[in-house]
Amino acid sequence: MVPLPARTGAALDGTAILTSGEPRTPPRRSLPPTSPESVALDWSVGDLDGVVSIGHGGVTAGHVSDLVVVPERDFVLAGLTNATNGAPVNQAVRRFALERFAGIDERIPNLTSSLVIDVGSLRGRFSTPSPRFEVTPGPDPGIAHRDLVAA
Repeated sequence: MVPLPARTGAALDGTAILTSGEPRTPPRRSLPPTSPESVALDWSVGDLDGVVSIGHGGVTAGHVSDLVVVPERDFVLAGLTNATNGAPVNQAVRRFALERFAGIDERIPNLTSSLVIDVGSLRGRFSTPSPRFEVTPGPDPGIAHRDLVAA
């Protein structure tokens, strides 16, 4: 573990990274939170076991990245994999490192079958960089269908 530049403003050798006029606080949520995680200036802002975290992740062909910063615990983790399906590896390493080095238990949510989703509220047509598709409720409760539609 190393001190965060956001706390010290300097590299390990004492070289200034931040000037005294630069902000040293983490990004703030841009909207009121409706879940444990929201977005602030393209950074995820989360609540990890009662502690604020900021992060950013990405995927491109053949690579997955995950960055999590917990300023209050002087913790930073950058996870990189050379596989498009590498997210489970990053997630496992992230959970291990958060618990071992920051004392944070980032549990996988315990999903329950009692959760009821109004699939009808998902109805609509959506455009993506490739195909357009339409979401409609299925014949069974809680099931939605996604069908490709002509442009």
